[in-house]
Amino acid sequence: MRFIQRIFGVLIPAAAITLTGCSNGGYVLGGQYLDSHMHTVIIDTCTIRMSTVAIDSVNTTNLGRGMVGKFTNDKYFGEVKATTYLTYLKPGSKTFPDYDVYFDSCALVMTLNGSYIGDTLKTHDINVYMLKDALEIPDKDYFWSNESRDFNSTPMATYKLHPRPKTKFSEQHTFPYYNYTNHFYIRLPDTLGLGFFNKIQDDDEGSIVNKDAKWRQYFPGLAISAGDNTSGIFGFTVSKVSSTSKVPVAQDSLCAIRIYYHYSQITRKKGTIDISVDPQRNFYGVKCDRKHNLPFSELHVGTDQPLVGTKELLSNKSDSIAMAQAFTSTYVKVEFPYLNKLLELGDFCAITDAVLLLYPNQESYSDSMPLPGNLSLYISDEHDATLAQVTNSSGTALTGNLYKDEFKKNTYYSYDISSFLNGQLGKTGMYKRYLQISLPKDTMTNSVNTVLLENQNFKSEATRVIVKYLIYENE
Repeated sequence: MRFIQRIFGVLIPAAAITLTGCSNGGYVLGGQYLDSHMHTVIIDTCTIRMSTVAIDSVNTTNLGRGMVGKFTNDKYFGEVKATTYLTYLKPGSKTFPDYDVYFDSCALVMTLNGSYIGDTLKTHDINVYMLKDALEIPDKDYFWSNESRDFNSTPMATYKLHPRPKTKFSEQHTFPYYNYTNHFYIRLPDTLGLGFFNKIQDDDEGSIVNKDAKWRQYFPGLAISAGDNTSGIFGFTVSKVSSTSKVPVAQDSLCAIRIYYHYSQITRKKGTIDISVDPQRNFYGVKCDRKHNLPFSELHVGTDQPLVGTKELLSNKSDSIAMAQAFTSTYVKVEFPYLNKLLELGDFCAITDAVLLLYPNQESYSDSMPLPGNLSLYISDEHDATLAQVTNSSGTALTGNLYKDEFKKNTYYSYDISSFLNGQLGKTGMYKRYLQISLPKDTMTNSVNTVLLENQNFKSEATRVIVKYLIYENE
């Protein structure tokens, strides 16, 4: 009872209340209702049907960010692997001082953007490969998360990453500061860097470094992927996104290939050249192996292989849990199959309050796999087409209030869905609507958040709706 009091602020007994006035709970009664019998009841046993729905893919074109790594969860959703594909802008020719100039080294500059899943205390391998062909802008201008591109089988470089995704880079840190921040360098082969350096010194206007097509043929680009010793997925910055046009623009030091050189005057002078990512030719792809005998093994896999399995999987067939996951493009569908049974309780009925409570599986989240701070709620039709986002009375989108319990038992998200359920009373067939629970759209492509929700078969205090219901009986 105390729990329901916390939800509604006041506990109304689930027993009939005979009214002698002409109002009840804010409802004004008159005419034929003056001598009516009114009941206000609280119902927390409304059946909810939950399922996991897989989207084929999401658009990962030119987002200014990439993903790299792999994460395995052998109890629930199997293995997910992310690879980023990058083509670079032509560097152009460069005029150097009138001294002998010497190449020193070449490195890939990377900065984590704060999104991650996995153990940040472990060391993770990152491999860098040469693409076999440069990325060409697709006919429909989009790259999708279920796509991939061919790259050489042998990595040109491997880096041992000590991730610090939440820290900030500062030039004031002393070397080797990049081991302990979100900013680091991957040493690339000297032969690659020396080849770039020599061609950049070529001042011929028709040289490779001055022509887009020639440059992309000479250097197709890079694929950044997970090595064998990797147990996490990390987001990193690829290019800057303009705050006005929302279009990615190239920027030095963001995933650039940096060439180091020196020349001599009286004292040794050092210099660098940054080759920037092409802001129109980059994306990341995700591959998912749901594996056999895991709860979501029947859910289809959105990869470059033919789709296998079902698009929608009832939670009763997935160990009584449903999954919303950003980087594999899955969301939870919620329906109320017996909602219209409420209409049989009286001559006139109305939902005065309804709260949806979503309980995450206690074993599915931890420090290495934290719960997302909020979940978006959308309305969909019978074809699973998204119609609108659920809002409150003032028009603000509902993202769920997350209540955390130290012992996890009473950790849940709550949503006021009074208006939605009231609008669904009496609806059937094509007029019925459903709820979609997903990661917010602005995080679907830049986070690795996952939440597993329990259905009512999992345990008694699992995902459910609590309804305060007004019933009129005419005697």
